[in-house]
Amino acid sequence: MEKRFIGIIIIFIVIIAIFGIKILKTPRPDNKDILSVEGSFGIDEIGASGSGVAAIPSASDHTTYNLEITNSEFIPKKLEIKKGDKIIFTNKGSNPTWITSSNGKNCGTSKEPTTFDTCRGLITGEKYSFTFGETGTWIYKDNLNSAKTGTIVVK
Repeated sequence: MEKRFIGIIIIFIVIIAIFGIKILKTPRPDNKDILSVEGSFGIDEIGASGSGVAAIPSASDHTTYNLEITNSEFIPKKLEIKKGDKIIFTNKGSNPTWITSSNGKNCGTSKEPTTFDTCRGLITGEKYSFTFGETGTWIYKDNLNSAKTGTIVVK
């Protein structure tokens, strides 16, 4: 009976060790998959005097919205936000998606930081964030699937 008890204890210890190793090897999120453009669309981040551009209020006055991208649509398709709010787009579809309001024409140019454009396809699970610093209406689409469109209204 004693040998059986020792055998059960050894099996139990091995099982615990296997689970411990598995937990230690599990990758932790590091947010490196978020392509981010902050302080864009007319925001004067330096606050230069006489620039005619208002600075964004503190981050605590703003909201972050999550927008999902599927293979067929943006969810929600239309979103109303305030100036200075941030949207995080997440590709939940199985196909790459290229979010753009500028058709990618400004990618790699000095205008890139002032456009709403991923400038490349995002793979499944990848994210793109953008902070809207100017009021207006932005109609955007997926450059890889032009039937997929959305609208963001910034008030």
